[in-house]
Amino acid sequence: MKKASQLKAEARASLAGKGMRLTTLLYWLAIFGIGILTVIVMVILMHILQGVGILIAILLYFALLFFMLALFYKYNAACLDISHGGYKTFKDIFDFSGHDSIVRSFLGLFIPGLIVFLLACATIIPCTFIFSNYIQSNLAIFSTNALDQAGSMIQFTIISLLFLMVLMIPSLIYYYACSLTPFLAHDNPQSGIVECVKKSIVMMKGNKLRLMWLDITFIGWILLIWLTSSACIAIMQLGIAGMVLGVILYLVAYFGILCHVFPYWTTSRAHFYKDLMDANNVVQDVLDDPENPEDEDLDKIINSHK
Repeated sequence: MKKASQLKAEARASLAGKGMRLTTLLYWLAIFGIGILTVIVMVILMHILQGVGILIAILLYFALLFFMLALFYKYNAACLDISHGGYKTFKDIFDFSGHDSIVRSFLGLFIPGLIVFLLACATIIPCTFIFSNYIQSNLAIFSTNALDQAGSMIQFTIISLLFLMVLMIPSLIYYYACSLTPFLAHDNPQSGIVECVKKSIVMMKGNKLRLMWLDITFIGWILLIWLTSSACIAIMQLGIAGMVLGVILYLVAYFGILCHVFPYWTTSRAHFYKDLMDANNVVQDVLDDPENPEDEDLDKIINSHK
């Protein structure tokens, strides 16, 4: 199995000369433009039509969510095609005429997201109940002397952190288990979305930490965006000229970094998926071979691709 550095190198090679930075810029500008326009229309409708306008605004909100999820699925599919050696443009991301219809594209992210949400709730709700009972039973502690209050606050902080970890860990496990669903759905148009979710869960057994580590290696870019944003906000404090300059620098830096990192990250994940598929196919070919090698050799071949 390939390391994160190898997957990222393959992603950079796949993206070279494909113009995905420009495509990503147009993609995000379109999303922001559609989102802002939808919000403006919602506000106008609520102001003019009041009760009926609120209902229409709610429907518009869900329609916007539907379209955004479909577009994000298509972006994942475009990066997967690029990892296969293909070439995709801005127009291809908005093209729902192929087997990735707008409904299938929406479901390709909505169903795994819903499954992750429901599984996470199954863990979060009982933990929240236990935590709330703990808080209620210990409220009296905070009315004692200062030393006891300090000790209670430390205890409360530790319990709160443990509680957050309990909430986050299952959610991350479920998220990474279902994370290959868009790639599987795009590569297997004959399969249903639920079937792709099941296959993703099977494929990700023993591989969740590998994908999580791949994501963590991009944290430097996130810190760069944060530092750039902080610097631009500081510039905005220098009067009107600083405000204008800060906003311009922020937009240029934010979209510049985003348009480099977003396709880079998504294509790296696509190569991770390809790596798993290649390993699974090799192992399956060995198992299906009527002239299998000796058991010890077979075990070595299978273990080398796990």
